Parts: sequence; C-alpha cells; structure tokens
Amino acid sequence: MKFGQPNLIEGCKGHVETITKELDGMKVLWEYIDKLQQCYAGWLQQNWTQCKPDDMDFECKNQNKALREMKVDKKSNTYMGIQDYIKKWLQFLMVISDVHSAGLRERHWDMVRKKVGVEFGAPETLTIQDVWGLNVTKYTDDISEICDQAKQEAKMEK
Repeated sequence: MKFGQPNLIEGCKGHVETITKELDGMKVLWEYIDKLQQCYAGWLQQNWTQCKPDDMDFECKNQNKALREMKVDKKSNTYMGIQDYIKKWLQFLMVISDVHSAGLRERHWDMVRKKVGVEFGAPETLTIQDVWGLNVTKYTDDISEICDQAKQEAKMEK
C-alpha cells in the first residue's frame, strides 16, 4: 500500500516484469553476439586454403537457427544487425566454397583478380580476412561462373 494507492502500483509491476524480461533477453542476445564475433574472428585468421567452408557453412546455419529461436525482439536493430551479419557470412562462404576447388589454375585466379579489381598475392598465402576484404560477395555470380569454367576445364584435362 504505497502512499495509499495500491492499484497504481499493480499496473507498474507488470511493466517492470515486461521490461525485466526484455532486458534479460537482450543480455542473452548480446552474449550470443559476443560468442559469434569470437567465432568469426577466429575464422578470419585462418589460411583460406586450409579452412573447411562446408563445416563453417553448417556452423553458420546452426548459429542462425539458434538466433531465430531466441526469445527477443526480432525487430530490434541489434537482432536484425547480427542476422544480417550471419547472412553475409553465409553468402561469403558460398563463394569461398566455389573458389576452394582444386581445379582453379593461375589463369582462373587472374580472372578473379580482374573481376574484383584488386591485385592480390598467391592464393596459398591468403587468410580468410584477406578474401573477406576483396568483397567477393559483390561478384558471386561472376566468380561462380569462373569456378564452373575451371571445373569443366579440369574435367577435360583428365
């Protein structure tokens, strides 16, 4: 009976409970984002020729599924931002999977260099971060075409 108006306090308790739930959900989301950022930072340091894009793609899809199952405001900037980041990774991993083909020869790499407009070193020396910096997702279709051509040429060579 605060100040002789208990009915006013009851309505506020519901608001406080709602805010507390939302706050707890956002805390879980931020902890999850921290975990994802650590995961992606580790991936970025890997030599791209030694990475396993299929495993990374599987993990990324699981991360996205776990994110969607969280009980948080799906319209919040935080939620939408991390979801977009995961989607960028999924697109990036599709390209990485394509160029991870053993059939790519130096001439194909030259075509990729020309397409992205950046001169980069030997593919064996690149990290995932180097490839990420090339913005290869802008050229997904073109790079996929180059990789398909390389695969066809590799078949004909055999």
